[in-house]
Amino acid sequence: MVRDFIRPIFEIFGKSPFGPIYEHALKGKETVYALKKVVDAWCEGDMESVIKLAEEVSKLEHEADIIKQKVRERLHAAVLLPVDRNDALEFLKPQDSIADSAERAAELISIKEDVVLNENLKRMFREMMEKTIECIDVYESLVKELRDLLESSFSKKVVARTVEVVPKVEEIEHEIDVIEMEM
Repeated sequence: MVRDFIRPIFEIFGKSPFGPIYEHALKGKETVYALKKVVDAWCEGDMESVIKLAEEVSKLEHEADIIKQKVRERLHAAVLLPVDRNDALEFLKPQDSIADSAERAAELISIKEDVVLNENLKRMFREMMEKTIECIDVYESLVKELRDLLESSFSKKVVARTVEVVPKVEEIEHEIDVIEMEM
């Protein structure tokens, strides 16, 4: 009888979505790293490798979508969370666009067989990818800090670490925008 009462109470808390949100961020990071290989092959004029690597990017994006679905399943309305369910879902949207954008970029590059890049454009694409990698690394650390923050019941130390990372992501995004405008 007691067990019949306790079990529904534990089900209210359910499984935390924050681990899978971080797992999703890692998969997005992996997708961006795979896109870098596509860009490098494109700059070298190796379209055969570009096509194979673009398929790998697409596979990784699909894996990210599977993880995203797991997050959504864990965010059903009956689960109690330290954050609003809609806020968690809103956080997931732009994060999901990381893998989606990497896939779109890889697909576009893979159909650009007739495009010959001059040395300046190659340099700029590589520079943009390096900044993108830098940004995704900082973003991944931000999501890790956020996960730790939510699992630590908002300890002041973890809050301070998390807040420090946000401007770094914004600064790198701006640097990428500047490179893009130069192109």
